[in-house]
Amino acid sequence: MSTTGNIICRGALELLGVVDPEDTPGAAMLAGAFRRLNLMLGQWSLQNLTIPVQARETFPVVSGKGSTTDPYTVGPGGDLATTRTAALEGVGLILPQVGTAPRVEIVRAQLTDDMYQFLAIKDLRNALFTSAFYDATFPLGSLYLWPVPNAPGTDLAIYRLQQLAAFTSPTAAYDFPEGADEAVEYNLAKRLLDVYTIDPQRKQNVLEMAKSSLAIYKRSNLQVFDVPCDPMFTPDNQRGGYDINTGNQ
Repeated sequence: MSTTGNIICRGALELLGVVDPEDTPGAAMLAGAFRRLNLMLGQWSLQNLTIPVQARETFPVVSGKGSTTDPYTVGPGGDLATTRTAALEGVGLILPQVGTAPRVEIVRAQLTDDMYQFLAIKDLRNALFTSAFYDATFPLGSLYLWPVPNAPGTDLAIYRLQQLAAFTSPTAAYDFPEGADEAVEYNLAKRLLDVYTIDPQRKQNVLEMAKSSLAIYKRSNLQVFDVPCDPMFTPDNQRGGYDINTGNQ
């Protein structure tokens, strides 16, 4: 659904009863609500269940890039020109195309802070990287590849949660997924309760709707994921598999 910051802010103020539907809110009132709207969306961008989709993006691998002195910068205007994210959900290596066959993508391991710290030769070179380390630096994130690729022809795939973006201006039009607009409007009204004094019954209604609309929206963003099974619990199966349908290893 397409909406604007002003529409959401006006709706939140109407829910609080501080603005009549037939009146025009003052500029200062709208500006204050708009600022709190973007603050709220910034908080939501850090919560997995308020993020509606996982995006896959691909970029060419540059020989020699991804080292300790020259990492890939992630974010608007960076080497990987996309939305800066607090974490990556996955990283893949896309091999060069052979003839007319489809290109093959190989999942690459993501290193933790400790794992990257313990790498003795961080700038080891090789044609293909086997793992990646993402550091959520600011204003642009930093992505390190190991070993550092020293040959062209491959691509890098990153998977990130695509959060609801903050409004660049009160009149900029944005498309929200189903259910998000109501959750945003009622929860903005909830945040504005600290600014305005309203009728107790109206306040209770806003709090209940803010809670229920956000819960419904979060429930729609719940993703199914694979649960790993430790091989020690499946000693008769070298692959460590377990069939949940039959109960057999």
